[in-house]
Amino acid sequence: MAHCHLLGLGELAKELICCLPVDDVFRLSLASAACGGLCRLALRTLRLQAFGAGAAEALLRLVDLQITDRGASIREIDASFCRSITNETLKALPVLPTLEALNLDGCQDVDDEGLIAVAQRCRSLRRFSIYWNVKATDEGIGKVLRAQPCGNLQELCFSGCKLLTDATVQRVVGRAPSLQQLDLTRCPQVTDMGITLVCETLPELRVLRLYAMSQLSAESFLSLQKLPLLEELDLCGCRAEDAAVEAFLAAAEPGALKVLNLTWCPALTDASMLAVAKHCTRLTWLSFFGNLNITAAAVEALAAGPCGTTLRALDLRGLAQAWGGGAFRTLHDAVPAVWDAHRAFVWSHSEKWFSCVSR
Repeated sequence: MAHCHLLGLGELAKELICCLPVDDVFRLSLASAACGGLCRLALRTLRLQAFGAGAAEALLRLVDLQITDRGASIREIDASFCRSITNETLKALPVLPTLEALNLDGCQDVDDEGLIAVAQRCRSLRRFSIYWNVKATDEGIGKVLRAQPCGNLQELCFSGCKLLTDATVQRVVGRAPSLQQLDLTRCPQVTDMGITLVCETLPELRVLRLYAMSQLSAESFLSLQKLPLLEELDLCGCRAEDAAVEAFLAAAEPGALKVLNLTWCPALTDASMLAVAKHCTRLTWLSFFGNLNITAAAVEALAAGPCGTTLRALDLRGLAQAWGGGAFRTLHDAVPAVWDAHRAFVWSHSEKWFSCVSR
């Protein structure tokens, strides 16, 4: 055990420790100074899924151990989809002064009461995620945001928080001016004003996900050009139009954008794909799935553009007007290791796959 790091097994050993019953971890920590040090290091990150239905009990026992300094040395808690985590669990936690990352994805029994408990105990968060929480409101989320030092938060995920409104967005831009990642997927009460605020006041964003935000108007996306550092943009199911996409791509830092999801954006035309072909020099993931306007000419331009050699994943399914002619043959020739079978293309590049299927 003392030499596990030298043998390249340090990370594996830490993963194994995190899967042990709490009592066994405690016993192991007493076996030797080396074992104690490894246990202490491993328990800075708690991934509670390994404890199954006993995740809540395990968490409360771990934060009470001397080896975690009664919770004071814990840096990350991943409780995603641990259904046993409730408001009562969070209220029973001690103050966690060094906790930087908290994941409560899918913890359906946590509401504002539990989030207020988080705000009282966790005041050093840099990453916070509550995906698929249908009970949390602006009150609870706002308490968590206000409890963090201004500028500390770097990543926020509110995907599926259907009660969240522009009030939370206003709190985000006020408390997290250096935010790097923001996920507002399926937040139906966020309006044009909220998205405009994000674009105009969070210039350091690298990742913005607005999946299935169909309530937003086309005009709201014009402010995307204020986010030149974006590396990932997800507009799947949004009403974005060519003008917004063209302006955003023209303003983006050269080579910054790596992932662009324009799936089910029915208003887009060749102009958007031509803008991708012109401006995206290092794009690795792209989807225009479901678009009925784009023609073969735009696909040919995409294949001939800089990202023709950088793309690792491309989804052009449903592009009815693009099929026929030489467009996909051009794509076939431009992209390494593409093969053609019954008008379905499957491309392997750096061990990743994509499909472009006409129907």
